[in-house]
Amino acid sequence: MGRGDLSKDEWARLKPHLPMNGRQGGRWTSHRRVVNGILYRARTGLPWRDPPARFGYDLTQHRPTQVTRELIDWADLVLAMDHAVLNRLRDIAGPDTVTEMRLYLDHDRDVPDPMGRPAAEFAACALLIEAGAALHLH
Repeated sequence: MGRGDLSKDEWARLKPHLPMNGRQGGRWTSHRRVVNGILYRARTGLPWRDPPARFGYDLTQHRPTQVTRELIDWADLVLAMDHAVLNRLRDIAGPDTVTEMRLYLDHDRDVPDPMGRPAAEFAACALLIEAGAALHLH
């Protein structure tokens, strides 16, 4: 346990409020690890692209990619975080695309954008994204 990580008692109080992983495929990492990473980021001010690997996310090699019609045609499935992005992707793809495109979350829900919001909203968003991963990992 690192400095500033949740204690056993804190984790015991928080855990019942987190989403369960009810689908086959599992989560990318444990909820506790993600929450500790979010708390570390909030405490240190470290940019989101530079979290320590001990929190399960190594984004140092991540680079944004411009979405093109060719990239969409190459993909079997394109997941969008919200309706606005999904609509824009459909515009790029055109009416004759055969690529499946849908929202990341089930039940037609958007993933909220936590930028500029308190750390608690970042934590909730990260957990929502992790829970959604189980929908796509088989």
